[in-house]
Amino acid sequence: NYNLGTIYGMKNDLPQAESRFLKVLEINPNLLDVHLNLAMIYERTGQKEELQKEINIINQINPELIKKMQEEAAKKNKKPTK
Repeated sequence: NYNLGTIYGMKNDLPQAESRFLKVLEINPNLLDVHLNLAMIYERTGQKEELQKEINIINQINPELIKKMQEEAAKKNKKPTK
């Protein structure tokens, strides 16, 4: 199911990708990669509540990851000074 979710995601069939990833979580609810993929799906589809739930779960599984992602985003958004 994980591989199928990834394939559906690459084909931009996000409902099928979401369905496959959710099935994976039924077996192992703590797979970080699956939660990251779901978060990306929810971000792309504008599902803000679901996105926040995934962010909270990701933060529980790996608290440092969210911090690193925020730092990277800040670096990308920082404009160079002249």
